[in-house]
Amino acid sequence: MILDKYNFVLTTSPGNSGGGAILDFLRSQNNFVSPFLDQEFRLFNDPGGINELNYFLYENFSPNNCSEAFFKFISYIESADKMMFTHKGQRRKIYTKDLKNLSIDFTKSITKISYNALPFYKLHSLNNYKKFQIKFLKKINLYKRLESKNFMMVLPVDQIEFNKYLNKFIFKIIKNALIQNNLKLKKNILLDQANSFFLPNQLSKYNIKSKLIRVTRDPRSVFYSMKFRKAGAFPGYDINKFIIWYDEIMKISDAKFRKNKNEKVLNVRFEEFVNNYEKSSKLIAKYLGISDLNLNRFNIKKTIHNAYKAKTLLSKSEQKLIKIKLNKYLQW
Repeated sequence: MILDKYNFVLTTSPGNSGGGAILDFLRSQNNFVSPFLDQEFRLFNDPGGINELNYFLYENFSPNNCSEAFFKFISYIESADKMMFTHKGQRRKIYTKDLKNLSIDFTKSITKISYNALPFYKLHSLNNYKKFQIKFLKKINLYKRLESKNFMMVLPVDQIEFNKYLNKFIFKIIKNALIQNNLKLKKNILLDQANSFFLPNQLSKYNIKSKLIRVTRDPRSVFYSMKFRKAGAFPGYDINKFIIWYDEIMKISDAKFRKNKNEKVLNVRFEEFVNNYEKSSKLIAKYLGISDLNLNRFNIKKTIHNAYKAKTLLSKSEQKLIKIKLNKYLQW
């Protein structure tokens, strides 16, 4: 595999949990590089992404499931291609300008056979005009002229071939990002949010050597961050909904990792990292095999300054309610 020479370090959190600080700490060390800078790498983990594609191609296969997964992946890539961020005053694509072309090559490579068809579930998703058109074309034996990407059925290559082409696909995306961001390829490659917070290491099934760092944070600080950032993907606008949300996601995630307790994962409590920087850093270094750890490369004072804003900027009533309802998750 083309990625065998590299080690991937995956940082994951449920959102607004300090994972970015752990990423920045690792970026400051020798022989570590984050190709996408401080941006999340979501191609594996998002709905319609690589993990979902793999699931329906091999774990829950049927011709319909497989074909729909291909279509959904292509649609997702079109969306991912539009994801932008600002770096040093310049707007640029997170995944670089070649993502769509690389994904076309990838999907062709993992296709064993494709053919036009109209499965039952697709037929009944069409409007009445389209149904009438198909019925008419069938009657006059011109049905083959009706071509649409919605009707393309696909069967995949085997899992070994899939992994081989996926490795090439990911490596090219990373290489393009390094060029765009003026970075050099290094032994350890950092990817933020490339793995679900609710699942053990997913990249291992693609023969990608990787280690997972799971970051959690005190729920009062999480709520503060969501509320004042107006984070669109989270219930930071309603403290009661937030409490239910936080409790549920933590219960689900903790249960998943207890069930897979043999999976190698490092759990990092953000406040513990901040308060005991030297000790926590050495634990991370040991887990990742960092032999030349340099604590001075990372500005821990800046992180400490931002870590406890909730203490002064959340109301006393909000702090009290979270402390009562989410007591077992508190870190300060």
